[in-house]
Amino acid sequence: SVAQVARMELARQHRVDPHSFEMVCWGLPEGKTQTVAVGCPHAAAHALLDLFDGTGLNVQALDVAAAAAARACLDVCVPAPGITAILDLGWGSTRLLLVCGPTILYERFFEGGFSGLVGTLAGRFEISEAGACQILDTVGLSSDPLPTQVDPVTVEAIHKLLRAHFRSLVE
Repeated sequence: SVAQVARMELARQHRVDPHSFEMVCWGLPEGKTQTVAVGCPHAAAHALLDLFDGTGLNVQALDVAAAAAARACLDVCVPAPGITAILDLGWGSTRLLLVCGPTILYERFFEGGFSGLVGTLAGRFEISEAGACQILDTVGLSSDPLPTQVDPVTVEAIHKLLRAHFRSLVE
């Protein structure tokens, strides 16, 4: 079956036992012979689900991160057939999704997330990573006015680093 072939191909690509992960696959619309498949290693699923054990929460399902992000942003996406870009700024990497309604058309990962930015701030100001995170929390990524007790020269230096970080990400 197509599911068996997809499972074996995922196992081969990731060099794992074919029974070491859960998988779902589906065909593309209009009778195309292409198939999309996603998998989650049992160990990763159990580690995640263990976080919820004993909390009183009843986990119904695990989802693919891109699908969850697209679904979470659906209310702010332009209606189909328009295309919306979703930029997911993670700690270790950044993901770009292009979606049309609830359908993910394109997904790309980029090196560079907030960890690199925090490292740059920590090095530039010779502070801990916790201090750099506090700076990001205080100054933020928006242009909203800051409290008057914040030094404007320091804020401009921080904004310059932020612009450089995101400019390199865009390039």
